[in-house]
Formats: sequence, C-alpha cells, structure tokens
Amino acid sequence: MKKLIYVCYSNKGRSVALAEYTRKFLDDFGVSGISVDSAGIGLENIDSLRRRGIDHTSSNTARILLEDGIDVRERRLKYIGDISHASLILTSDEITLSRLRAEFPHYKDISFLAREYAHFSKNLEIFGPYAESRKERMRGRWSEMAGYRDMTREIKVVSRRIASRIAEKGI
Repeated sequence: MKKLIYVCYSNKGRSVALAEYTRKFLDDFGVSGISVDSAGIGLENIDSLRRRGIDHTSSNTARILLEDGIDVRERRLKYIGDISHASLILTSDEITLSRLRAEFPHYKDISFLAREYAHFSKNLEIFGPYAESRKERMRGRWSEMAGYRDMTREIKVVSRRIASRIAEKGI
C-alpha cells in the first residue's frame, strides 16, 4: 500500500488537518489503496508537550474538523521517526522540509512542500494560525480561532488539489 505522510513541527494542527482532509477528498474521488497519516518533526517539542499532559491535536483544529464531520479528538501526537515507511512526505513549511531531509536523508527524494506538490507557484508555505503573515493578512479581524479557521480554509484547498493530483496520477 502507498503511504502519504504530512509533516509539520508538532503534529498538533497543520499536518493533522492536511491528512484528514486529503483522506476525505481521496474518498470523494474514489481513490483507494493509499494510506494517509501525519507526524511532527520536532521531537523535543512533542516530548515537552507529552510531559505536560498534552498528547493530542489542538482543540481548535479538532473543533473545526469536527464541524466537517471529522473527529480527531482522540488522535495522539506522532513523531516522524516512529513511522517506518512512506511513499510520499509533504511538509507544511520550508523549515520542516529542511529538517526532515537533514534528519532523515532516506526521505530526501520523496519529500516536498505540500503547496509545491499541489502546484501552487507562490506562497509555498502553510503557516500556523499565529504566524505574523496570517495576522497581517487578517489585520483587524485576527483572533486565535479566526487564525485557525483561516489556516484550515487554506489547508482544505491544498488538500483537495493534492487529492486531485493523486487521483489523476497516483503517488
């Protein structure tokens, strides 16, 4: 089975939403035989969160996904080093991609930015809800939840394009 893994820093928001929406869109397109999962690259942060009793998707991401019928409230954080196989790895941002390629060189030829893989030509990074670029774009209407909603809208568009590409060409 082919396996697509999305990676962000902590596996609390972006990578989870990308995986869940891609899975949904692949189902909508009638694509089978592809496993979709997510993980984080920042083991130090994942371990720190776990030590504080936080081992799940962010509550805001979970709330927004639940509005679309996707329940990730019980989903636990994953570290990319604990995943044994991948056919394709898509990252949310350049820092994550660079770190992934440096720490896991065997993934170098199968790892890309998600927006790049979806054939976007500019703004190739998916920033989190707190990013200054997101706050600037949302000037005057930014709040934590608004940042998450804006991020999730972007992720849905990217995920649909990725699922469409996979439906047409495979992984």
